[in-house]
Amino acid sequence: MHKRFAKIIVALFILFTSSVSLSANAALYVYEGNESGEVIIDTDDVEVLVQKEKLTFEVPEFSDYFKDLASLEEYPSKLSVEYAFYNSGDEDLNLRLMFPLGNIPDSLNVKDLDFDSYNVSLDGEKIAKSLRFSYDREPNVFEREQDLSHLGDDYFENELYDLNKDTKVRIYSFELTLDDEADAYIMTSSKGSLFLSNDLSSFSKDQDRLEFGFARDLKDVQLAVIGDEDLDFNWTFKKLDEKTDGKAALKELKEMDLEEFALSLKIDPNINDRDWFNYFLSYIGRSVDAYEKSAAYIELNTYEYESCAMWWFEYEIAIKKGETVVNTIEAPLFPRINQEYEPTLYEYSYLLSPAKVWQDLESLEIKINTPYYLIEDDFGFKKDSDGYSLELDGLPEGELGFKLAESTELAKVDHGYHKTFETYLFTIFFIIIAIIALAFVLVYKKIRKHK
Repeated sequence: MHKRFAKIIVALFILFTSSVSLSANAALYVYEGNESGEVIIDTDDVEVLVQKEKLTFEVPEFSDYFKDLASLEEYPSKLSVEYAFYNSGDEDLNLRLMFPLGNIPDSLNVKDLDFDSYNVSLDGEKIAKSLRFSYDREPNVFEREQDLSHLGDDYFENELYDLNKDTKVRIYSFELTLDDEADAYIMTSSKGSLFLSNDLSSFSKDQDRLEFGFARDLKDVQLAVIGDEDLDFNWTFKKLDEKTDGKAALKELKEMDLEEFALSLKIDPNINDRDWFNYFLSYIGRSVDAYEKSAAYIELNTYEYESCAMWWFEYEIAIKKGETVVNTIEAPLFPRINQEYEPTLYEYSYLLSPAKVWQDLESLEIKINTPYYLIEDDFGFKKDSDGYSLELDGLPEGELGFKLAESTELAKVDHGYHKTFETYLFTIFFIIIAIIALAFVLVYKKIRKHK
Protein backbone atom coordinates (compact mmCIF):
# COMPACT_ATOMS: atom_id res chain seq x y z
CA MET A 1 0.00 0.00 0.00
CA HIS A 2 2.82 2.38 0.83
CA LYS A 3 4.06 2.04 -2.78
CA ARG A 4 0.66 3.24 -3.96
CA PHE A 5 0.89 6.28 -1.67
CA ALA A 6 4.39 6.95 -2.91
CA LYS A 7 3.09 7.00 -6.49
CA ILE A 8 0.38 9.48 -5.47
CA ILE A 9 2.97 11.74 -3.88
CA VAL A 10 5.14 11.58 -7.03
CA ALA A 11 2.11 12.42 -9.20
CA LEU A 12 1.20 15.38 -7.01
CA PHE A 13 4.82 16.53 -7.06
CA ILE A 14 4.80 16.43 -10.88
CA LEU A 15 1.55 18.41 -10.90
CA PHE A 16 3.05 20.96 -8.51
CA THR A 17 6.28 21.43 -10.46
CA SER A 18 4.30 21.69 -13.71
CA SER A 19 2.22 24.53 -12.28
CA VAL A 20 5.43 26.27 -11.14
CA SER A 21 6.83 25.98 -14.65
CA LEU A 22 3.61 27.36 -16.12
CA SER A 23 3.74 30.35 -13.79
CA ALA A 24 7.39 31.06 -14.54
CA ASN A 25 6.67 31.23 -18.27
CA ALA A 26 3.51 33.32 -17.98
CA ALA A 27 3.31 36.46 -20.13
CA LEU A 28 3.74 39.96 -18.76
CA TYR A 29 0.41 41.79 -18.63
CA VAL A 30 1.44 45.26 -17.41
CA TYR A 31 3.95 47.44 -19.27
CA GLU A 32 5.22 50.57 -17.54
CA GLY A 33 5.21 53.99 -19.21
CA ASN A 34 7.10 57.26 -18.72
CA GLU A 35 6.11 60.23 -16.58
CA SER A 36 7.13 63.69 -17.79
CA GLY A 37 6.82 66.82 -15.67
CA GLU A 38 6.84 70.60 -15.64
CA VAL A 39 9.81 72.55 -16.96
CA ILE A 40 12.37 73.77 -14.41
CA ILE A 41 14.08 77.16 -14.66
CA ASP A 42 17.65 76.46 -13.58
CA THR A 43 18.07 79.88 -11.99
CA ASP A 44 16.72 81.15 -8.69
CA ASP A 45 15.15 84.56 -8.03
CA VAL A 46 14.51 85.54 -11.65
CA GLU A 47 11.64 87.89 -12.41
CA VAL A 48 9.85 85.68 -14.91
CA LEU A 49 6.19 84.74 -14.63
CA VAL A 50 4.48 81.71 -16.14
CA GLN A 51 1.21 83.32 -17.17
CA LYS A 52 -0.41 80.44 -19.01
CA GLU A 53 0.21 76.77 -19.67
CA LYS A 54 -1.38 74.38 -22.14
CA LEU A 55 -0.88 70.61 -21.98
CA THR A 56 -1.85 68.58 -25.06
CA PHE A 57 -1.85 64.79 -24.99
CA GLU A 58 -2.02 63.44 -28.55
CA VAL A 59 -3.35 59.87 -28.53
CA PRO A 60 -4.78 59.24 -32.03
CA GLU A 61 -4.54 55.48 -31.66
CA PHE A 62 -3.32 52.84 -29.23
CA SER A 63 -0.13 51.02 -30.10
CA ASP A 64 1.93 48.21 -28.64
CA TYR A 65 5.05 50.32 -29.18
CA PHE A 66 7.23 47.83 -27.31
CA LYS A 67 6.62 44.88 -29.66
CA ASP A 68 9.16 45.72 -32.35
CA LEU A 69 11.14 48.61 -33.82
CA ALA A 70 8.61 49.17 -36.63
CA SER A 71 5.81 49.69 -34.08
CA LEU A 72 7.98 52.18 -32.19
CA GLU A 73 8.94 54.12 -35.35
CA GLU A 74 5.26 54.44 -36.30
CA TYR A 75 4.16 55.32 -32.77
CA PRO A 76 1.83 58.34 -33.11
CA SER A 77 1.36 59.57 -29.51
CA LYS A 78 3.23 62.53 -28.04
CA LEU A 79 2.98 65.24 -25.41
CA SER A 80 3.07 68.96 -26.15
CA VAL A 81 3.57 71.56 -23.39
CA GLU A 82 3.15 75.27 -24.12
CA TYR A 83 4.19 78.01 -21.69
CA ALA A 84 3.67 81.78 -21.85
CA PHE A 85 6.65 83.32 -20.04
CA TYR A 86 6.58 87.02 -19.09
CA ASN A 87 9.69 88.97 -18.07
CA SER A 88 8.45 91.29 -15.34
CA GLY A 89 11.90 92.62 -14.45
CA ASP A 90 13.97 95.59 -15.56
CA GLU A 91 16.60 93.57 -17.41
CA ASP A 92 16.72 91.17 -20.33
CA LEU A 93 16.91 87.52 -19.30
CA ASN A 94 18.82 84.52 -20.62
CA LEU A 95 17.39 81.38 -19.04
CA ARG A 96 18.48 77.76 -19.00
CA LEU A 97 15.53 75.40 -18.70
CA MET A 98 15.32 71.67 -17.94
CA PHE A 99 12.32 69.62 -19.01
CA PRO A 100 12.10 66.17 -17.32
CA LEU A 101 11.12 63.35 -19.70
CA GLY A 102 10.92 60.80 -16.91
CA ASN A 103 12.15 57.24 -17.03
CA ILE A 104 12.07 55.46 -20.38
CA PRO A 105 9.96 52.25 -20.08
CA ASP A 106 11.89 49.03 -19.41
CA SER A 107 10.15 47.43 -22.38
CA LEU A 108 11.99 49.78 -24.78
CA ASN A 109 15.59 49.93 -25.93
CA VAL A 110 16.56 53.57 -25.47
CA LYS A 111 18.92 53.28 -28.44
CA ASP A 112 15.87 52.96 -30.68
CA LEU A 113 14.27 56.22 -29.55
CA ASP A 114 14.54 59.16 -31.94
CA PHE A 115 14.82 62.12 -29.56
CA ASP A 116 15.47 64.44 -32.53
CA SER A 117 11.86 63.97 -33.63
CA TYR A 118 10.69 66.00 -30.61
CA ASN A 119 11.10 69.75 -31.01
CA VAL A 120 11.52 72.69 -28.67
CA SER A 121 10.41 76.03 -30.05
CA LEU A 122 10.20 79.70 -29.06
CA ASP A 123 7.40 81.78 -30.60
CA GLY A 124 6.96 79.09 -33.24
CA GLU A 125 10.63 78.88 -34.22
CA LYS A 126 12.55 75.67 -33.52
CA ILE A 127 15.49 76.15 -31.12
CA ALA A 128 18.42 73.94 -30.07
CA LYS A 129 18.07 71.45 -27.25
CA SER A 130 20.38 68.92 -25.58
CA LEU A 131 19.50 65.49 -24.26
CA ARG A 132 20.58 65.11 -20.63
CA PHE A 133 20.71 62.08 -18.38
CA SER A 134 20.88 61.71 -14.60
CA TYR A 135 20.62 59.15 -11.81
CA ASP A 136 17.37 59.06 -9.86
CA ARG A 137 16.46 56.20 -7.53
CA GLU A 138 12.78 57.23 -7.70
CA PRO A 139 12.18 58.78 -11.15
CA ASN A 140 8.44 59.25 -10.49
CA VAL A 141 8.97 61.12 -7.20
CA PHE A 142 10.02 64.69 -7.92
CA GLU A 143 12.30 66.67 -5.60
CA ARG A 144 13.55 69.81 -7.34
CA GLU A 145 16.86 70.41 -5.56
CA GLN A 146 17.81 66.75 -5.42
CA ASP A 147 16.96 66.05 -9.06
CA LEU A 148 18.80 69.12 -10.31
CA SER A 149 21.84 68.21 -8.19
CA HIS A 150 22.21 65.03 -10.26
CA LEU A 151 22.61 67.13 -13.42
CA GLY A 152 26.16 68.33 -12.98
CA ASP A 153 28.00 70.69 -15.31
CA ASP A 154 31.27 69.28 -13.92
CA TYR A 155 32.50 65.77 -13.27
CA PHE A 156 31.29 64.42 -9.91
CA GLU A 157 33.60 63.16 -7.17
CA ASN A 158 33.10 60.87 -4.20
CA GLU A 159 35.14 62.27 -1.31
CA LEU A 160 34.67 59.34 1.08
CA TYR A 161 36.11 56.79 -1.35
CA ASP A 162 38.37 59.35 -3.07
CA LEU A 163 36.75 58.66 -6.44
CA ASN A 164 37.06 60.91 -9.46
CA LYS A 165 37.39 60.44 -13.20
CA ASP A 166 41.16 59.79 -12.84
CA THR A 167 40.90 57.09 -10.15
CA LYS A 168 42.69 53.87 -11.11
CA VAL A 169 40.74 50.76 -12.11
CA ARG A 170 42.24 47.31 -12.59
CA ILE A 171 40.37 44.62 -14.51
CA TYR A 172 41.50 41.06 -13.81
CA SER A 173 40.59 38.40 -16.39
CA PHE A 174 40.96 34.79 -15.21
CA GLU A 175 40.71 31.48 -17.06
CA LEU A 176 39.31 28.72 -14.84
CA THR A 177 40.08 25.02 -15.18
CA LEU A 178 37.88 22.87 -12.96
CA ASP A 179 35.24 20.16 -12.89
CA ASP A 180 31.86 21.17 -14.39
CA GLU A 181 30.21 20.42 -11.04
CA ALA A 182 32.74 22.44 -9.02
CA ASP A 183 32.56 26.03 -7.81
CA ALA A 184 35.38 28.58 -7.86
CA TYR A 185 35.95 31.07 -5.03
CA ILE A 186 38.45 33.92 -4.87
CA MET A 187 39.40 35.52 -1.56
CA THR A 188 41.22 38.72 -0.69
CA SER A 189 41.53 41.32 2.06
CA SER A 190 40.68 44.98 1.52
CA LYS A 191 39.92 48.04 3.63
CA GLY A 192 38.40 50.28 0.99
CA SER A 193 38.57 48.92 -2.56
CA LEU A 194 35.40 48.54 -4.62
CA PHE A 195 34.86 45.32 -6.58
CA LEU A 196 32.63 45.07 -9.62
CA SER A 197 31.61 42.08 -11.72
CA ASN A 198 28.76 40.49 -13.63
CA ASP A 199 30.17 36.98 -13.21
CA LEU A 200 29.50 36.33 -9.53
CA SER A 201 27.02 33.92 -7.98
CA SER A 202 27.84 34.77 -4.35
CA PHE A 203 29.60 37.33 -2.19
CA SER A 204 30.40 37.34 1.52
CA LYS A 205 32.30 39.71 3.76
CA ASP A 206 33.77 39.30 7.24
CA GLN A 207 35.28 42.62 8.30
CA ASP A 208 38.12 43.17 5.77
CA ARG A 209 37.96 39.63 4.40
CA LEU A 210 36.01 39.15 1.17
CA GLU A 211 35.04 36.03 -0.73
CA PHE A 212 33.63 36.00 -4.27
CA GLY A 213 31.99 32.93 -5.78
CA PHE A 214 31.82 32.72 -9.57
CA ALA A 215 28.94 31.33 -11.59
CA ARG A 216 29.51 27.62 -12.18
CA ASP A 217 29.09 27.59 -15.96
CA LEU A 218 31.76 30.27 -16.57
CA LYS A 219 35.33 29.41 -17.50
CA ASP A 220 36.44 32.98 -18.26
CA VAL A 221 35.63 35.51 -15.55
CA GLN A 222 36.38 39.14 -14.79
CA LEU A 223 36.72 41.13 -11.59
CA ALA A 224 37.20 44.91 -11.70
CA VAL A 225 38.81 46.68 -8.72
CA ILE A 226 38.56 50.42 -8.06
CA GLY A 227 41.31 51.67 -5.75
CA ASP A 228 45.07 51.68 -5.23
CA GLU A 229 45.39 48.88 -2.65
CA ASP A 230 47.85 46.06 -3.31
CA LEU A 231 45.73 42.90 -3.26
CA ASP A 232 46.58 39.23 -2.95
CA PHE A 233 44.10 36.74 -4.39
CA ASN A 234 43.70 33.18 -3.10
CA TRP A 235 41.60 30.60 -4.96
CA THR A 236 39.58 27.70 -3.58
CA PHE A 237 37.63 25.11 -5.54
CA LYS A 238 34.79 23.10 -4.03
CA LYS A 239 32.53 20.27 -5.11
CA LEU A 240 29.61 19.40 -2.84
CA ASP A 241 31.20 21.64 -0.17
CA GLU A 242 34.42 19.60 -0.29
CA LYS A 243 37.69 21.01 -1.62
CA THR A 244 38.65 19.74 -5.05
CA ASP A 245 41.32 20.35 -7.67
CA GLY A 246 41.13 23.41 -9.90
CA LYS A 247 43.23 26.11 -11.46
CA ALA A 248 42.80 29.85 -12.10
CA ALA A 249 45.22 31.50 -14.51
CA LEU A 250 45.46 35.27 -14.89
CA LYS A 251 44.93 35.82 -18.63
CA GLU A 252 45.06 39.60 -18.62
CA LEU A 253 45.34 42.60 -16.32
CA LYS A 254 44.10 45.91 -17.71
CA GLU A 255 44.56 49.28 -16.06
CA MET A 256 42.52 52.37 -16.91
CA ASP A 257 41.03 55.42 -15.24
CA LEU A 258 37.52 55.40 -13.83
CA GLU A 259 36.13 57.56 -16.63
CA GLU A 260 37.33 55.14 -19.31
CA PHE A 261 35.94 52.19 -17.34
CA ALA A 262 32.56 53.91 -16.88
CA LEU A 263 32.32 54.81 -20.57
CA SER A 264 32.98 51.17 -21.51
CA LEU A 265 29.64 50.39 -19.82
CA LYS A 266 27.59 53.18 -21.41
CA ILE A 267 24.15 51.92 -22.45
CA ASP A 268 23.28 54.56 -25.06
CA PRO A 269 25.42 56.66 -27.44
CA ASN A 270 22.91 59.54 -27.06
CA ILE A 271 24.18 60.15 -23.50
CA ASN A 272 27.08 62.60 -23.27
CA ASP A 273 30.21 61.30 -21.57
CA ARG A 274 30.04 63.61 -18.55
CA ASP A 275 26.41 62.75 -17.79
CA TRP A 276 27.16 59.05 -18.00
CA PHE A 277 30.19 59.29 -15.70
CA ASN A 278 28.17 61.27 -13.14
CA TYR A 279 25.35 58.76 -13.43
CA PHE A 280 27.75 55.86 -12.90
CA LEU A 281 29.41 57.51 -9.91
CA SER A 282 25.98 58.21 -8.38
CA TYR A 283 25.09 54.54 -8.90
CA ILE A 284 28.27 53.51 -7.07
CA GLY A 285 27.57 56.01 -4.28
CA ARG A 286 24.11 54.51 -3.70
CA SER A 287 25.63 51.01 -3.53
CA VAL A 288 28.25 51.59 -0.82
CA ASP A 289 28.36 52.79 2.77
CA ALA A 290 27.78 56.55 2.77
CA TYR A 291 29.34 57.17 6.20
CA GLU A 292 32.34 54.86 6.65
CA LYS A 293 34.77 53.74 3.98
CA SER A 294 34.98 49.97 3.63
CA ALA A 295 35.46 47.40 0.90
CA ALA A 296 32.31 46.61 -1.09
CA TYR A 297 31.00 44.61 -4.01
CA ILE A 298 28.85 46.34 -6.63
CA GLU A 299 26.87 44.37 -9.18
CA LEU A 300 26.97 45.77 -12.70
CA ASN A 301 23.26 45.42 -13.18
CA THR A 302 21.95 46.87 -16.46
CA TYR A 303 18.36 46.80 -15.24
CA GLU A 304 19.34 48.90 -12.23
CA TYR A 305 21.08 51.37 -14.58
CA GLU A 306 18.04 51.82 -16.78
CA SER A 307 15.34 51.76 -14.10
CA CYS A 308 17.06 54.59 -12.19
CA ALA A 309 17.55 56.85 -15.21
CA MET A 310 15.97 60.26 -15.60
CA TRP A 311 16.03 61.80 -19.08
CA TRP A 312 15.80 65.55 -19.72
CA PHE A 313 15.72 68.15 -22.47
CA GLU A 314 17.96 71.13 -21.74
CA TYR A 315 17.67 74.38 -23.69
CA GLU A 316 18.07 78.15 -23.39
CA ILE A 317 15.73 81.04 -24.17
CA ALA A 318 16.08 84.81 -24.09
CA ILE A 319 13.27 87.15 -22.91
CA LYS A 320 13.58 90.90 -23.17
CA LYS A 321 12.28 93.03 -20.30
CA GLY A 322 8.52 93.48 -20.44
CA GLU A 323 8.23 90.81 -23.14
CA THR A 324 6.05 87.68 -23.26
CA VAL A 325 7.28 84.64 -25.21
CA VAL A 326 5.63 81.31 -25.96
CA ASN A 327 7.81 78.26 -25.36
CA THR A 328 6.64 74.84 -26.63
CA ILE A 329 8.17 71.46 -25.84
CA GLU A 330 7.32 68.16 -27.54
CA ALA A 331 8.09 65.03 -25.55
CA PRO A 332 7.66 61.23 -25.66
CA LEU A 333 4.36 59.94 -24.30
CA PHE A 334 4.35 56.28 -23.28
CA PRO A 335 1.40 55.05 -21.23
CA ARG A 336 1.32 52.30 -18.67
CA ILE A 337 -0.38 49.49 -20.58
CA ASN A 338 -2.56 47.42 -18.30
CA GLN A 339 -3.71 44.21 -19.98
CA GLU A 340 -5.35 42.92 -16.84
CA TYR A 341 -8.54 44.51 -18.18
CA GLU A 342 -10.62 43.89 -21.28
CA PRO A 343 -10.36 46.10 -23.21
CA THR A 344 -6.79 47.08 -22.32
CA LEU A 345 -6.41 50.12 -20.06
CA TYR A 346 -3.90 52.83 -21.09
CA GLU A 347 -2.79 54.93 -18.11
CA TYR A 348 -1.11 58.35 -18.49
CA SER A 349 0.54 60.54 -15.84
CA TYR A 350 2.25 63.91 -15.68
CA LEU A 351 4.10 65.55 -12.79
CA LEU A 352 2.61 68.95 -11.95
CA SER A 353 4.51 69.32 -8.67
CA PRO A 354 7.61 71.02 -10.24
CA ALA A 355 5.30 73.95 -11.06
CA LYS A 356 4.36 74.59 -7.41
CA VAL A 357 6.98 77.37 -7.34
CA TRP A 358 4.95 79.29 -9.93
CA GLN A 359 2.87 81.66 -7.84
CA ASP A 360 1.35 83.62 -10.72
CA LEU A 361 0.07 80.95 -13.09
CA GLU A 362 -3.21 82.41 -14.36
CA SER A 363 -4.59 79.46 -16.27
CA LEU A 364 -3.91 75.84 -17.11
CA GLU A 365 -5.55 74.25 -20.14
CA ILE A 366 -5.38 70.50 -20.66
CA LYS A 367 -6.35 68.81 -23.93
CA ILE A 368 -6.60 65.07 -24.55
CA ASN A 369 -6.97 64.60 -28.29
CA THR A 370 -8.18 61.04 -28.72
CA PRO A 371 -11.08 59.00 -30.14
CA TYR A 372 -11.08 56.80 -27.03
CA TYR A 373 -12.98 56.92 -23.74
CA LEU A 374 -11.76 58.63 -20.59
CA ILE A 375 -11.93 56.32 -17.57
CA GLU A 376 -12.11 57.42 -13.90
CA ASP A 377 -12.05 61.19 -14.42
CA ASP A 378 -11.05 62.89 -11.14
CA PHE A 379 -10.58 66.37 -12.61
CA GLY A 380 -13.83 67.16 -14.44
CA PHE A 381 -12.83 66.94 -18.12
CA LYS A 382 -15.43 67.95 -20.70
CA LYS A 383 -16.07 65.96 -23.86
CA ASP A 384 -15.42 67.92 -27.06
CA SER A 385 -14.96 67.25 -30.77
CA ASP A 386 -11.26 66.37 -30.37
CA GLY A 387 -11.59 64.28 -27.23
CA TYR A 388 -11.57 65.93 -23.81
CA SER A 389 -10.61 69.32 -22.39
CA LEU A 390 -10.19 71.03 -19.04
CA GLU A 391 -9.56 74.66 -18.05
CA LEU A 392 -8.34 75.57 -14.57
CA ASP A 393 -7.41 78.75 -12.74
CA GLY A 394 -3.97 77.73 -11.56
CA LEU A 395 -2.64 74.31 -10.62
CA PRO A 396 -4.79 71.52 -9.17
CA GLU A 397 -3.76 69.58 -6.09
CA GLY A 398 -1.61 66.51 -6.71
CA GLU A 399 -0.28 65.13 -9.98
CA LEU A 400 -2.18 64.72 -13.24
CA GLY A 401 -3.29 61.24 -14.23
CA PHE A 402 -5.94 59.76 -16.50
CA LYS A 403 -6.85 56.47 -18.15
CA LEU A 404 -8.12 55.70 -21.65
CA ALA A 405 -9.78 52.61 -23.11
CA GLU A 406 -11.69 51.57 -26.23
CA SER A 407 -14.85 51.14 -24.16
CA THR A 408 -16.26 52.29 -20.84
CA GLU A 409 -17.28 48.70 -20.09
CA LEU A 410 -14.18 47.19 -18.46
CA ALA A 411 -13.87 43.63 -17.23
CA LYS A 412 -11.08 42.19 -15.12
CA VAL A 413 -9.24 39.47 -17.05
CA ASP A 414 -8.24 36.30 -15.23
CA HIS A 415 -4.79 35.39 -16.59
CA GLY A 416 -4.54 32.39 -14.32
CA TYR A 417 -2.64 33.94 -11.41
CA HIS A 418 -5.31 33.03 -8.89
CA LYS A 419 -5.82 29.57 -10.35
CA THR A 420 -2.10 28.93 -10.23
CA PHE A 421 -1.86 30.08 -6.63
CA GLU A 422 -4.84 27.95 -5.67
CA THR A 423 -3.19 25.00 -7.40
CA TYR A 424 -0.09 25.54 -5.24
CA LEU A 425 -2.13 25.51 -2.05
CA PHE A 426 -4.27 22.58 -3.16
CA THR A 427 -1.23 20.53 -4.19
CA ILE A 428 0.78 21.31 -1.05
CA PHE A 429 -2.23 20.44 1.11
CA PHE A 430 -2.67 17.03 -0.50
CA ILE A 431 1.05 16.27 -0.45
CA ILE A 432 1.03 16.89 3.32
CA ILE A 433 -2.09 14.74 3.76
CA ALA A 434 -0.55 11.98 1.62
CA ILE A 435 2.69 12.01 3.62
CA ILE A 436 0.79 11.86 6.91
CA ALA A 437 -1.38 9.02 5.60
CA LEU A 438 1.64 7.09 4.34
CA ALA A 439 3.42 7.52 7.67
CA PHE A 440 0.30 6.36 9.51
CA VAL A 441 0.02 3.25 7.33
CA LEU A 442 3.69 2.38 7.76
CA VAL A 443 3.51 2.78 11.54
CA TYR A 444 0.25 0.77 11.68
CA LYS A 445 1.74 -2.09 9.64
CA LYS A 446 4.85 -2.09 11.81
CA ILE A 447 2.74 -2.35 14.98
CA ARG A 448 0.69 -5.23 13.55
CA LYS A 449 3.84 -7.03 12.49
CA HIS A 450 5.24 -6.91 16.04
CA LYS A 451 1.96 -8.24 17.41
